[in-house]
Amino acid sequence: MSGGRRQPWWADEGGAGGLLGALAAEGRLRAAARALAEDELHDAVYVDEAADGAEAEAPLRLAAQDREDDLQIIIYADGPWSVRLSMGPAGARLTQVAGPPGASLRLPRADGERWLPLEPGEVVEAPADLGQPAGVELWDAEGGRWWLVRGPGV
Repeated sequence: MSGGRRQPWWADEGGAGGLLGALAAEGRLRAAARALAEDELHDAVYVDEAADGAEAEAPLRLAAQDREDDLQIIIYADGPWSVRLSMGPAGARLTQVAGPPGASLRLPRADGERWLPLEPGEVVEAPADLGQPAGVELWDAEGGRWWLVRGPGV
């Protein structure tokens, strides 16, 4: 971690905070997804989940039922960095939402360690055994180490 006193993890030089911006963007995305699902419901659009010839037995579901209520979002942040962990039925994904490009997450594992390169806005598949750690270790492009702590979820 870099030395010196820092501002709280939710604040930046502008005072508004990169985390607050990330949370606002996530809220707008969820509202748009919910509006789309409601439009599909009103237009009677259905999703057929049949697979492998079992079409007769496969139940039909409304597209609006495919909401991401089971999706859990955790934000990790420190200094200029902010990383979003999205965990749901499809698996875990990491997205860098604030900070310069060229960062990597170092994930300790029983069989060694794993490095995940990050780029702002790009989604990276997280290991299945990642869980919900209290913090994650991020290394910037200059070799600086940052400990991103878990903030409030969305």
